[in-house]
Amino acid sequence: MTTERILLVDTEKNVLLAYNAVLLEEGYKVEVASTIEDALEKLSFQSLAVLITELYLKGANTINMIKQAKRDYPEIYIIMITANSLTSEQYEEIIFAGADDIFMKPFSPKDLLITIKKGLKRRSMIVDFLCLEEKVKKLQQISPPIDDYNGNRKLSSNKHYFNRIVEKEIIRSKRYAHPFSIILLDMKPFADDNENKKLQNL
Repeated sequence: MTTERILLVDTEKNVLLAYNAVLLEEGYKVEVASTIEDALEKLSFQSLAVLITELYLKGANTINMIKQAKRDYPEIYIIMITANSLTSEQYEEIIFAGADDIFMKPFSPKDLLITIKKGLKRRSMIVDFLCLEEKVKKLQQISPPIDDYNGNRKLSSNKHYFNRIVEKEIIRSKRYAHPFSIILLDMKPFADDNENKKLQNL
């Protein structure tokens, strides 16, 4: 059973109940919100994997909410639902705001569940990338000694070159949606034991 949490945003109680029943049956934990303010508050206090929202909530456009959610929580997967026909300009606005998928009513619950599973997989990859970037930042803070015991300059001391290569590989992994890992090998111990301790804490 999954423990992922999903936030449903809609002003119609019957709609929330219908979505809620489908998601609970699949084992998801569900939070509901009927206003943009309530939705943003729930996002700030809980770790939510997926946000499902109507495009319009009693006349309120959710575009700004989507922008804020994606800015503050880049890993969250956002699904926009609407019963209105969209122009190409509206569609682009929704996508550029940060929505990952758009559903036009009516649609089948099965299609929604498939999209959620796809979104959770994508979210997991983004979370892994964010963790990797955090580790790289920690690595960048380490200042390895210039010389080893034999007086030879160590490759890892070329910090700028190393950082550039790692960043390039991260960008390429994101572009092709492939996982990225890194292995660092040092054939000789650091002269300073403190550096070893820093690397072990990454």
